Amino acid sequence: MVGRNDVHGSLRSRLDARLTRRRVLRSVYAAGVGVAGIALVGCGEDEEAGSPPTPGAQSASQQPSDARQDEASQGQGRPVLTQEDRGQTQSAEPTGPQQPGARQSQGDASAQQSSAGPAPEDLVNPLEWRERYHWRELAALHDPPLTPTAGGTLTIESAAVDSWDPFAAWEPELEAAQSGHLLPLVYSRLVELDVSDRSDAHRTLIQGDLAVGWEWLDPTTLSFSLRPGVFWPDESPTGGRPLDAIDVASSYAALMEPGTRQAPIYEAVERIEAYIGEGDRGVIFRLLEPSAPLLNQMTSPWHVVLPAEVVSGSQRVDLSQRSIGTGPFDLNRSDGRSSWVVTRNPSYARRDAGGLALPYLDEVRGEDYAVRDQLGNPPPGGARWAAWESGAAQAIALDGPAEARRALDAQPDAQLQVTPPTPSGGPHFTFRSLSDGPFADTRVRTALSMALHRGNLSALVYDGFAALDAAQNWTFFSAAGNSSGGLREWPWEADELGQAQQYEPNQALALLAAAGYNEENPLTLGVDMAPTLNPAGNPYDPGAQRIAEFVAQQWEQYLFGAVEVRRLERIWTQFTDSQGSLWFIPEPDPGVDLVFQDPADVEIYDADADDLAYASLHSAGRYNRAGINDPEIDEWAVAQRRALDPLERADLLGRIWLKEQEEIWRILLVNPYGVRVRRGSVFNLLDTYYAKSLQIAPDQLKTAWNGR
Repeated sequence: MVGRNDVHGSLRSRLDARLTRRRVLRSVYAAGVGVAGIALVGCGEDEEAGSPPTPGAQSASQQPSDARQDEASQGQGRPVLTQEDRGQTQSAEPTGPQQPGARQSQGDASAQQSSAGPAPEDLVNPLEWRERYHWRELAALHDPPLTPTAGGTLTIESAAVDSWDPFAAWEPELEAAQSGHLLPLVYSRLVELDVSDRSDAHRTLIQGDLAVGWEWLDPTTLSFSLRPGVFWPDESPTGGRPLDAIDVASSYAALMEPGTRQAPIYEAVERIEAYIGEGDRGVIFRLLEPSAPLLNQMTSPWHVVLPAEVVSGSQRVDLSQRSIGTGPFDLNRSDGRSSWVVTRNPSYARRDAGGLALPYLDEVRGEDYAVRDQLGNPPPGGARWAAWESGAAQAIALDGPAEARRALDAQPDAQLQVTPPTPSGGPHFTFRSLSDGPFADTRVRTALSMALHRGNLSALVYDGFAALDAAQNWTFFSAAGNSSGGLREWPWEADELGQAQQYEPNQALALLAAAGYNEENPLTLGVDMAPTLNPAGNPYDPGAQRIAEFVAQQWEQYLFGAVEVRRLERIWTQFTDSQGSLWFIPEPDPGVDLVFQDPADVEIYDADADDLAYASLHSAGRYNRAGINDPEIDEWAVAQRRALDPLERADLLGRIWLKEQEEIWRILLVNPYGVRVRRGSVFNLLDTYYAKSLQIAPDQLKTAWNGR
């Protein structure tokens, strides 16, 4: 029996619903994935430039080390977007030769202005910033050890929560708009992430929440023992009764129902059994086959436990704005649009290592300042800056280094933290079809990728504070120097990625010519563009517009004569959800050849390499929006899920990573680093790469505290 684990997982199921107070049998979809470290052990040798990094491993017993070498001194990366040291091997100014007759795209003046980007002195060196504001600087705040301050209120910037019902109907059309990321504030899970200022923000370990321990009885049987002394609220329908194994088993069974948001995660689970024995009680997950990802994916914020009578429907309870949970807080109010408030649960069962009751805070307030601005009459500079500069907010998310400087100027005592880009977080383009037409030709796809100067895109949109996107979770790969606990903690550099990510416009033209496209037979590209205005007549997603326009201009300028670009703005469509609410959704024009994809539109948890290996690349993967259908990828993606041997899984993930670099099924661009700031009086509010659009990992708020 262990209290932490980061190795095994699970996959598939059928359905058998027999629910009694003694035992639950349930077959369902189940596949968990791992955040902290699904053990993928690397060989430990230096990688050759250009070869795929080896997926690595971290065992449950490994602890993050604060002793880290300065990556700059190791030469593991160099400043991006400067002439002398080009971290992306691309300068801030286009270096490719002008082709005969090369010209600017339509609207020459605006094209010039759009491509220019910020002045060189405004660009940011990501290597310098990520070292200066590394998570280990937060750990140093606790030396000497500090005694947490109990009580008080913490106000943070956080996305609004439209419903607090864990089992609300899933609307695939509205996946980006449907929340649930803060459910662990008011509900408990079997396992969670160990998140604090002393944690490794890039490789967080799993710890028990409702589980006090777990054990793999064999490769397809996972047993959890439950924490004693956990009680439901003293209100209808639970009446203050103790939590039991039936609650846990029925909740996970409901999560696994086909058609629910979490069902694909649990494809390997055949059934769940609740057991009650002498001095012990728990649940057993019985799998149809071994699965590497299960435990880590179970840390997802949507995998919470509710009372069995609520799950079964025998007691009808509206949970959209109310909680009946065993989590650290109780839901006080939520307007579903711009704010929420949770207050301390006095019956919460857990304590810290020193015996102090958790949570420390009396109240946490979440404010969606962007929505507040949209609701009308925003203060000068916006609601977020007004709250930060006045001290009303103690933690906000920042859009790059320029805002970071402003935040530090307003509150000099603040603590800044830089986190890696989320692996699935980079905007990119997918092709209309990979099976027929011009984009079935790898040469065409490669040419379009090689014509893009990603260094300029980073400078234009993100002030240079972005990494090249590889759309795989680098935290499961090993690399010399650029590592944390033996594994990578920062994205790949240019010389580690395939040739198609390099800026080579001459070679791109040659590839198009070989594929039959030239001035006499140009390739027509219908490029997906974000709408200029929303249905209310207000500006809509200017960032997406800038990215798509940059890409269109690059193709026009550097592939002049071989391509003709058509800009096709998205069309607003209406959708009525299951509650009768009307939504407006921008859909690509039917004539587009390249579709703009924003990963914020889907809820990828980034918890394990499986999220981007199987879920995004397998022909049946739930996030495969590119239409990828490759027999080898399908075989490897399934095999890595079943591979419990770390080296075997490492090899499979490496093959998948390398083949995507060769095939260019997606036009990957750049992926911005994350920046978050908090007041100097706030502790244990660590940012993590997988918090992503969630803006905050809810696991840590039970141990967060405000010293003022």
